[in-house]
Amino acid sequence: MAHGITSVNWWHANVPATLVTLGARSYVGVRFRVNAAGRICGFRYYGQNGSPQDYWALLLGVTVPGVKAVAKFKETGTSSDQWNQVWFHPWYRYVVGDIYDVAVEFENVHYFRDNAALVSGGVAHGQIQFNSSWQSTAINPGVVTQTQTTNANGVDILVQLD
Repeated sequence: MAHGITSVNWWHANVPATLVTLGARSYVGVRFRVNAAGRICGFRYYGQNGSPQDYWALLLGVTVPGVKAVAKFKETGTSSDQWNQVWFHPWYRYVVGDIYDVAVEFENVHYFRDNAALVSGGVAHGQIQFNSSWQSTAINPGVVTQTQTTNANGVDILVQLD
């Protein structure tokens, strides 16, 4: 059986251009869907590795609410802006066309995004479609509703297509 490569993602080799400074520890998220069968292997985010401490990332269902996958990761403390990858174990088999959020915890430093890069209805790069983005200091799946924007946050998902 042939499989796609695990580097299928929305941002590809591009990097977000706008630096956003945070005033408090926050979750930065992207609302997306995948239009072909496969598994979500993990995520990546663009920015500096901050202080070496524990952070969290969540894969949240929107169409069918709930926490689908969780990753705890530790940054290495490097100072250059770069794509940083983290893997989910086990990989998550998503439902084609369902809507999901990936939320990555950032300390109170900064993250990157492209302003107004997502139009109404979303922007597809290959089989991955980003619908909107959000940033919040409060995350409580099923209780707290995140305010969606047309910015493309520097958060990405890593997918292996069937």
